[in-house]
Amino acid sequence: MTGVESERAACALCFHRRWQAIRREDERDALEMAGSSCALPSGVWLTPLVLDALQLMVEDDTRVRPSTMGEAPVRRLQLDTLATRTFPLLADPDCPACGMTPANSPSRAAVPFAPRPKPDVDTYRLTSLRDYAMDIDVFANPVCGVLGPQAPAAFDNPTTIPVTGYSYVRGAAHLYEFFWSGHADNIEDSRRLAVLEGLERYAGLLARGLPEPVWAALRDLDVPALDPRACTLYPREFYDFNTPYFVEFTEDLEIPWVWGRNLTTGTDTFVPQRLVHYLDQTGPAFVDECSNGCATGGSPEEAILHGVLELIERDSFLLTWFARHPAVEIDPLSSGASDISIMVARMALEGFDVRMFDTRVDLPVPVVTAVAVRTDGRPGALCFAAGSSLDPVQAMRAALCEVASYVPSFDRRMTSGAAEARAMLNDFGLVRELKHHALLHGMDEMVEHSDFLLSERRAQPMGVVYEEWNRTRPRNLDLSDDLRWVIAALDDRGFDLLAVDQTSPEQRSMGLNTYATVVPGLIPIDFGWHKQRAFHMDRTRTAHRDAGLRATALRFEDINPVPHPFP
Repeated sequence: MTGVESERAACALCFHRRWQAIRREDERDALEMAGSSCALPSGVWLTPLVLDALQLMVEDDTRVRPSTMGEAPVRRLQLDTLATRTFPLLADPDCPACGMTPANSPSRAAVPFAPRPKPDVDTYRLTSLRDYAMDIDVFANPVCGVLGPQAPAAFDNPTTIPVTGYSYVRGAAHLYEFFWSGHADNIEDSRRLAVLEGLERYAGLLARGLPEPVWAALRDLDVPALDPRACTLYPREFYDFNTPYFVEFTEDLEIPWVWGRNLTTGTDTFVPQRLVHYLDQTGPAFVDECSNGCATGGSPEEAILHGVLELIERDSFLLTWFARHPAVEIDPLSSGASDISIMVARMALEGFDVRMFDTRVDLPVPVVTAVAVRTDGRPGALCFAAGSSLDPVQAMRAALCEVASYVPSFDRRMTSGAAEARAMLNDFGLVRELKHHALLHGMDEMVEHSDFLLSERRAQPMGVVYEEWNRTRPRNLDLSDDLRWVIAALDDRGFDLLAVDQTSPEQRSMGLNTYATVVPGLIPIDFGWHKQRAFHMDRTRTAHRDAGLRATALRFEDINPVPHPFP
């Protein structure tokens, strides 16, 4: 089993913080928004019998199960039934009573690039999913779950067995609900994947048990620092219309910085915390970021590799979308992978035709975009997803898994959101958040905007589409060499790769690493039509020309004036 013992046990305040964090939205608001409160009498439940039961619970240690992650037992007595249950509690890394803030230094940015031997060239995950020490109840339980109160499985799902949990995180204006889920063809793997995704979001939303950031203006820093304008920010008029929350970045604006590593130059570099922890509210809001480029792995190199592959995937799809480029179609049944063929057949039974496209532009790494096209007349016309990997089959598998996990309940989402979707048809300005993009493209009236991809059927075998790639691709037996290859490929196109360690103490105790990757100049994925930075980037107009896919650069008026469909 992979994992190490937790550094410390939880205290009473850890319990209170965990308990409060998973309360319902109305309870959280009542507790946290300075509402009035009063003491209540103990009530009729605290009878002598109940007090005796509590005493026995305190004295009896026989029901305490062995610890797998350094968790402490929390026992619950149900007062109306006297039923008891024990829940595992992990220490809260930010607990004011027992938490410890590590020292802040450039050494935290170091990436070891240690040898990471692989069993074969197409392995990019070195630890099996079931080899991580993981107690699901630690992360999802109704008393003190790290990630939320529950993680139910949808056994009636026809494609996978999704396991989904949720929690709330306090933002500047209100509580944000964040979901985490896992999708596999068996319940155990789905649960584990759900926890891994939940922990990745948990570490990415806010800094957990990490050093305090350094506050400074860019102009005043005497060490290398990433100017956030290199990642493209919003035009000035955006800030004029969205004050006071959004603030235009200048070299004199004091913001929080965290240490990262420029893996292209080998330089320790300050990175704006706003680009790393995407719900952090401690500094000026000069941009809204998301989880794009954040990934988890069994080593720093593995996490960084998968993070940068996601950046490349989103960049390639957005370039294709905004240029309305007719990408090469791939026959999904030509991959040679039986699980892909089976999933395509399952989705056909669900009323979807799955189509696959090679959406590479000027970077050589395989990127496959999947489009699920509704064929049975039910709501939910189109659904998009993508995947990227050094192995084209794995890129296709990732795209297919994403779209397969989304479509089974698509008709219900479209029905419940019909009025909202119809309003967005007439005014793209109403596309304001992540879920709106998929909802909009679920409308039948939106299908014509994807005709540049879907109007012709000329699917080619995967071996033909990736013939050149398979001839020249990296075939390493060390994962660190795979990462070095990707860094060099980006460098060839003039891009640097920066990585920032987001790993929470909870993840570290399991042998996990989570990193945020940043590649200034790649197209960022934005949610909300008013926030599309792609319109203001030269790369959007020039990438297809530079790749030899068109003769001239796009004019501004040539850019697709339709919100992207990514969910």
